[in-house]
Amino acid sequence: MAYTGYKNIENFYDNVRVELSATQKILADDVIDLASKAPRAESILKSIISDWETLDEEKIKKFELAVIIKTAIICYNSVYSPNIKSEQIPTIKREYNGNGAYLTMLNGELNGLLKEIDNSYSPIILSMFRVTQ
Repeated sequence: MAYTGYKNIENFYDNVRVELSATQKILADDVIDLASKAPRAESILKSIISDWETLDEEKIKKFELAVIIKTAIICYNSVYSPNIKSEQIPTIKREYNGNGAYLTMLNGELNGLLKEIDNSYSPIILSMFRVTQ
């Protein structure tokens, strides 16, 4: 068994929507198929896991799940409006996405899967903050 692309992952579109608690009306298959969504997620993961073509069956399942989660992360703002919050302290203004905790959790799941696929993987840390003066 080899990885044959996101469109061949069983229930791919529904699984992406489940990760985002979205309906097909809110997040249509056509939106997920946009070049900036699922194809981009798949491309990013293929560049991270360079030996994706030679993964064993167990790791292929993990890679497929990683594609679902990465696609959900990329599609997040298509489903939810960014909930930008800000706070001013004496020297800086800090802005952040109030929904960032969920994205951080999804990113943590993704990093865990990638580490299981490739033990040498170094996690990507998402920053939910923007600092301005």
